[in-house]
Amino acid sequence: MALVVVLGIGAAVLAGGGDGIIPGVGDDAPPAPTFAFKVSKPTVETTAQIDPEATVNEARAKAAAAPAADQVATQLHDLYVAAFLEPANWTEANYESVNGFFVKPAQPSVTKQAKVLTAGDGVTDLDSIVPLESTLRLEVLLDPTGKPASVAGIVNFQAKGTGGGSVYIFKSKGQYLFRKLDGEWKVVSFSVRRADTEKAPASSPATPTAEAS
Repeated sequence: MALVVVLGIGAAVLAGGGDGIIPGVGDDAPPAPTFAFKVSKPTVETTAQIDPEATVNEARAKAAAAPAADQVATQLHDLYVAAFLEPANWTEANYESVNGFFVKPAQPSVTKQAKVLTAGDGVTDLDSIVPLESTLRLEVLLDPTGKPASVAGIVNFQAKGTGGGSVYIFKSKGQYLFRKLDGEWKVVSFSVRRADTEKAPASSPATPTAEAS
Protein backbone atom coordinates (compact mmCIF):
# COMPACT_ATOMS: atom_id res chain seq x y z
CA MET A 1 0.00 0.00 0.00
CA ALA A 2 1.27 3.46 -0.79
CA LEU A 3 2.31 5.66 2.08
CA VAL A 4 1.29 9.31 2.07
CA VAL A 5 3.24 11.70 4.29
CA VAL A 6 3.45 15.45 4.44
CA LEU A 7 6.83 17.10 4.13
CA GLY A 8 7.80 19.45 6.91
CA ILE A 9 8.96 22.13 4.49
CA GLY A 10 5.49 23.43 3.76
CA ALA A 11 4.08 26.95 3.74
CA ALA A 12 7.28 28.00 2.00
CA VAL A 13 7.10 31.01 -0.25
CA LEU A 14 9.33 31.30 -3.28
CA ALA A 15 10.52 34.77 -4.16
CA GLY A 16 13.02 35.57 -6.88
CA GLY A 17 13.31 31.95 -8.00
CA GLY A 18 16.45 30.13 -9.10
CA ASP A 19 19.29 32.41 -10.15
CA GLY A 20 16.93 35.14 -11.31
CA ILE A 21 17.92 34.71 -14.95
CA ILE A 22 15.27 33.80 -17.50
CA PRO A 23 16.71 32.50 -20.80
CA GLY A 24 16.10 34.82 -23.72
CA VAL A 25 15.63 37.98 -21.68
CA GLY A 26 17.74 40.93 -22.75
CA ASP A 27 19.92 42.79 -20.28
CA ASP A 28 18.20 46.12 -21.04
CA ALA A 29 14.68 44.83 -20.35
CA PRO A 30 12.88 46.09 -17.22
CA PRO A 31 12.88 43.54 -14.39
CA ALA A 32 9.94 41.26 -13.78
CA PRO A 33 7.85 42.15 -10.73
CA THR A 34 8.51 40.34 -7.49
CA PHE A 35 6.55 37.10 -7.42
CA ALA A 36 6.04 34.37 -4.84
CA PHE A 37 3.91 31.24 -4.89
CA LYS A 38 2.34 30.34 -1.59
CA VAL A 39 3.51 26.73 -1.34
CA SER A 40 1.56 24.30 0.83
CA LYS A 41 3.23 21.37 2.53
CA PRO A 42 4.14 18.81 -0.16
CA THR A 43 2.83 15.28 0.16
CA VAL A 44 4.92 12.16 -0.41
CA GLU A 45 3.64 8.91 -1.82
CA THR A 46 5.47 5.63 -2.22
CA THR A 47 4.85 2.99 -4.85
CA ALA A 48 3.81 -0.49 -3.77
CA GLN A 49 6.43 -2.28 -1.71
CA ILE A 50 7.87 -5.62 -2.76
CA ASP A 51 7.06 -6.86 0.72
CA PRO A 52 3.48 -5.76 1.52
CA GLU A 53 4.25 -6.14 5.24
CA ALA A 54 7.25 -3.83 5.07
CA THR A 55 6.99 -0.45 6.74
CA VAL A 56 8.21 2.80 5.29
CA ASN A 57 10.31 5.18 7.35
CA GLU A 58 8.41 8.46 7.15
CA ALA A 59 11.37 10.62 8.12
CA ARG A 60 13.51 8.98 5.44
CA ALA A 61 10.75 9.42 2.85
CA LYS A 62 10.41 13.13 3.67
CA ALA A 63 14.16 13.66 3.48
CA ALA A 64 14.35 11.92 0.10
CA ALA A 65 11.46 13.92 -1.34
CA ALA A 66 12.41 17.38 -0.06
CA PRO A 67 15.12 18.26 -2.64
CA ALA A 68 12.89 17.20 -5.54
CA ALA A 69 9.98 19.26 -4.19
CA ASP A 70 12.20 22.31 -3.80
CA GLN A 71 13.64 21.99 -7.30
CA VAL A 72 10.24 21.56 -8.95
CA ALA A 73 8.84 24.52 -7.01
CA THR A 74 11.68 26.65 -8.36
CA GLN A 75 11.05 25.40 -11.90
CA LEU A 76 7.37 26.28 -11.72
CA HIS A 77 8.15 29.69 -10.27
CA ASP A 78 10.54 30.45 -13.13
CA LEU A 79 8.11 29.01 -15.69
CA TYR A 80 5.32 31.37 -14.65
CA VAL A 81 7.65 34.34 -14.51
CA ALA A 82 8.73 33.62 -18.09
CA ALA A 83 5.18 32.89 -19.27
CA PHE A 84 3.34 35.82 -17.68
CA LEU A 85 5.48 38.31 -15.79
CA GLU A 86 8.72 38.91 -17.71
CA PRO A 87 8.20 42.18 -19.64
CA ALA A 88 10.77 41.24 -22.28
CA ASN A 89 8.56 38.27 -23.15
CA TRP A 90 4.97 39.53 -23.02
CA THR A 91 5.66 42.94 -24.58
CA GLU A 92 7.09 41.14 -27.62
CA ALA A 93 4.75 38.13 -27.43
CA ASN A 94 7.88 35.98 -27.51
CA TYR A 95 7.75 32.99 -25.17
CA GLU A 96 10.46 30.79 -26.66
CA SER A 97 12.17 30.50 -23.27
CA VAL A 98 9.13 28.64 -21.90
CA ASN A 99 10.00 25.61 -24.02
CA GLY A 100 13.09 24.97 -21.93
CA PHE A 101 11.01 23.90 -18.93
CA PHE A 102 9.51 20.99 -20.89
CA VAL A 103 11.03 17.80 -22.30
CA LYS A 104 11.67 17.95 -26.03
CA PRO A 105 8.78 15.62 -27.02
CA ALA A 106 6.36 18.00 -25.27
CA GLN A 107 7.72 21.21 -26.78
CA PRO A 108 5.65 21.13 -30.01
CA SER A 109 2.50 20.99 -27.86
CA VAL A 110 3.80 23.86 -25.76
CA THR A 111 4.30 26.01 -28.85
CA LYS A 112 0.90 25.04 -30.23
CA GLN A 113 -0.86 25.86 -26.98
CA ALA A 114 1.13 28.97 -26.09
CA LYS A 115 -2.04 31.07 -25.73
CA VAL A 116 -3.11 28.87 -22.83
CA LEU A 117 0.30 28.39 -21.23
CA THR A 118 1.39 32.05 -21.46
CA ALA A 119 0.00 35.58 -21.35
CA GLY A 120 -0.41 35.22 -25.11
CA ASP A 121 0.02 37.58 -28.06
CA GLY A 122 -2.90 39.89 -27.36
CA VAL A 123 -1.36 41.68 -24.39
CA THR A 124 1.41 43.70 -26.02
CA ASP A 125 -0.54 46.93 -25.50
CA LEU A 126 -0.78 46.46 -21.73
CA ASP A 127 1.21 48.78 -19.50
CA SER A 128 1.97 46.21 -16.81
CA ILE A 129 1.31 42.69 -15.58
CA VAL A 130 1.68 42.11 -11.85
CA PRO A 131 1.10 38.90 -9.89
CA LEU A 132 -1.79 38.33 -7.51
CA GLU A 133 -1.91 35.71 -4.77
CA SER A 134 -1.05 32.36 -6.34
CA THR A 135 -0.73 28.90 -4.81
CA LEU A 136 1.29 25.78 -5.49
CA ARG A 137 0.85 22.25 -4.17
CA LEU A 138 3.40 19.48 -4.76
CA GLU A 139 3.05 15.70 -4.71
CA VAL A 140 6.23 13.63 -4.78
CA LEU A 141 6.13 9.97 -5.80
CA LEU A 142 8.96 7.76 -4.53
CA ASP A 143 9.94 4.55 -6.28
CA PRO A 144 10.32 1.23 -4.38
CA THR A 145 13.94 2.12 -3.59
CA GLY A 146 12.90 5.35 -1.91
CA LYS A 147 14.08 7.74 -4.63
CA PRO A 148 11.86 10.44 -6.18
CA ALA A 149 10.33 9.11 -9.41
CA SER A 150 8.06 12.02 -10.32
CA VAL A 151 6.66 15.24 -8.91
CA ALA A 152 3.24 16.71 -9.67
CA GLY A 153 2.80 20.45 -9.31
CA ILE A 154 -0.76 21.77 -8.94
CA VAL A 155 -0.87 25.48 -9.71
CA ASN A 156 -3.47 28.18 -9.17
CA PHE A 157 -1.92 31.33 -10.67
CA GLN A 158 -3.40 34.82 -10.98
CA ALA A 159 -2.04 38.09 -12.30
CA LYS A 160 -3.45 41.51 -13.19
CA GLY A 161 -2.73 43.31 -16.41
CA THR A 162 -3.60 47.00 -16.89
CA GLY A 163 -3.55 49.28 -19.91
CA GLY A 164 -5.79 51.45 -22.05
CA GLY A 165 -8.36 51.79 -19.30
CA SER A 166 -8.82 48.03 -19.07
CA VAL A 167 -8.05 45.63 -16.23
CA TYR A 168 -7.29 42.08 -17.35
CA ILE A 169 -7.13 39.24 -14.81
CA PHE A 170 -5.12 36.19 -15.86
CA LYS A 171 -6.29 32.96 -14.22
CA SER A 172 -4.33 29.78 -14.85
CA LYS A 173 -5.11 26.49 -13.13
CA GLY A 174 -3.17 23.41 -14.05
CA GLN A 175 -1.20 20.33 -13.18
CA TYR A 176 2.34 19.68 -14.37
CA LEU A 177 4.05 16.30 -14.10
CA PHE A 178 7.83 16.45 -13.71
CA ARG A 179 10.47 13.77 -14.13
CA LYS A 180 14.20 14.10 -13.66
CA LEU A 181 16.10 13.74 -16.92
CA ASP A 182 19.83 14.34 -17.30
CA GLY A 183 19.96 15.74 -13.79
CA GLU A 184 17.15 18.27 -14.22
CA TRP A 185 13.44 18.17 -13.39
CA LYS A 186 11.34 18.97 -16.46
CA VAL A 187 7.66 18.82 -17.40
CA VAL A 188 6.72 15.63 -19.26
CA SER A 189 2.95 16.25 -19.36
CA PHE A 190 0.52 18.97 -18.38
CA SER A 191 -3.14 19.91 -18.18
CA VAL A 192 -3.92 23.62 -17.93
CA ARG A 193 -7.16 25.59 -17.95
CA ARG A 194 -7.57 29.33 -18.37
CA ALA A 195 -10.51 31.43 -17.21
CA ASP A 196 -9.33 34.99 -17.71
CA THR A 197 -11.62 37.96 -17.14
CA GLU A 198 -11.50 41.50 -18.45
CA LYS A 199 -13.02 44.77 -17.30
CA ALA A 200 -12.82 46.77 -20.47
CA PRO A 201 -14.63 49.59 -22.31
CA ALA A 202 -18.15 48.58 -23.33
CA SER A 203 -17.12 48.19 -26.98
CA SER A 204 -14.48 45.55 -26.17
CA PRO A 205 -15.49 41.90 -26.72
CA ALA A 206 -15.26 39.37 -23.91
CA THR A 207 -12.21 37.11 -23.79
CA PRO A 208 -12.95 33.40 -24.45
CA THR A 209 -11.86 30.69 -22.07
CA ALA A 210 -9.10 28.38 -23.30
CA GLU A 211 -7.91 24.95 -22.27
CA ALA A 212 -4.80 22.89 -22.87
CA SER A 213 -3.88 19.32 -22.07
